[in-house]
Amino acid sequence: MYGVEDTKTWHGVICDDQVDGGTLVRSCQTFEPHVTKEEIREEMEAFLLGKLSQVASRYPDVAALMWVLDSDHDKKALDEWLEDEEPG
Repeated sequence: MYGVEDTKTWHGVICDDQVDGGTLVRSCQTFEPHVTKEEIREEMEAFLLGKLSQVASRYPDVAALMWVLDSDHDKKALDEWLEDEEPG
């Protein structure tokens, strides 16, 4: 349901073994995604390579790991690094 704003008004069918024990999956028509794997990969890659503060707001554990693995910032506290990244 990627990209669906309101799941209550969505009129699609979920073809997933976990939804109904696999009954519906066997009868689903060909699935046509709105976004390709490559588009999702590119979007996530751009997001993760963007500002660490934005990554931290959505994925704090990933941001902390990125900070730990970034050798240029080994001695700077994560909070300081995030503050330095903010404009103004």
